[in-house]
Amino acid sequence: MSIAKQQIAETALFTLEFGKLLIKDIPDARLTERPTETMNHPAWILGHLAYAADGGAAHLGDERALPAAWHELFKGGSTRTGKRTDYPGKDELVAMLDERTRRAAELLPGADDAFLAAELPDERRRTRFGTNGRFLTFLLTAHPGFHFGQLSTWRRAAGLGSAM
Repeated sequence: MSIAKQQIAETALFTLEFGKLLIKDIPDARLTERPTETMNHPAWILGHLAYAADGGAAHLGDERALPAAWHELFKGGSTRTGKRTDYPGKDELVAMLDERTRRAAELLPGADDAFLAAELPDERRRTRFGTNGRFLTFLLTAHPGFHFGQLSTWRRAAGLGSAM
């Protein structure tokens, strides 16, 4: 196991814990509020990050674990609604995000270096990331950091203030 792979996995888990602090005091009933029309709401952010982590774990050889309905609901570019019943509950969203992120972070240190250095099979992603390793690094670190930044902004716009 390389130090770099372990550090990426540890960063993914650190980022996850930061995100869980951001969502901890938000009531389930408020998860689909949108202070502005263009803002992602917490239910979508959590589900989208769980969807991405599930994809990361699958890219590392694990079976996909999310319910099939989550794929259309949370993929990039999916339509967000303000209807609370269109989304899973807070506990389920957080649990799936936690489980899938932890699983991807558990698998990454054992990933073969040749696999990580290889070109991504998906041409669209390969154009942006090049290799499996770059893609997984983004997916487990920068991607959640970006969306947790949106969640932090949502908190302020929704009148909740800082979670720190």
